Amino acid sequence: MQITSQILLSFAAVLGASPALAAPTAEPTLSLDLPTLVPDLPTLVPDLPTLAEVDGHSDDGRGTDFIFDRSDNICGNKAPMGITAPATVDYDALLAVTDEVRKIKKRKIDPHSAEGRTLMTAARRKVLDACEKVRRANNHCGVWKKIRRRDGRAIPDLTAKVKAKMSGK
Repeated sequence: MQITSQILLSFAAVLGASPALAAPTAEPTLSLDLPTLVPDLPTLVPDLPTLAEVDGHSDDGRGTDFIFDRSDNICGNKAPMGITAPATVDYDALLAVTDEVRKIKKRKIDPHSAEGRTLMTAARRKVLDACEKVRRANNHCGVWKKIRRRDGRAIPDLTAKVKAKMSGK
């Protein structure tokens, strides 16, 4: 009990609260109620702006220079602290130029059928492989469908280079 009291008093002193708030009660408990110990805690830790507050998407890049959703990563590094030189592509445009998607449209194949899923998987694989090759050749940490900088600076777009790689040029 005495050790618990000393810990609470030390903790209260570090946080600048009154020692009377951390005084032991009749019943030994180890409850650290931070709002009671430090009433101004919400003002000490401001909320970071998130992408959800801006346009309805989650922001997996909080604490970094980038706003993104991890599900938009195509290849490369998607760990928030490891993103240093990302690039973007127009993923739908890249899918549209694959032979598999053209075949789906030409033959009016249901994309949810077995054949449609097989073709879409092959199309996604082609786009992924081309993005990875271009990413490595241009020293980017990752390729994204959508990512932006918090300060508004532009992110390089690799769509034309990936299309050229996919067409064999």
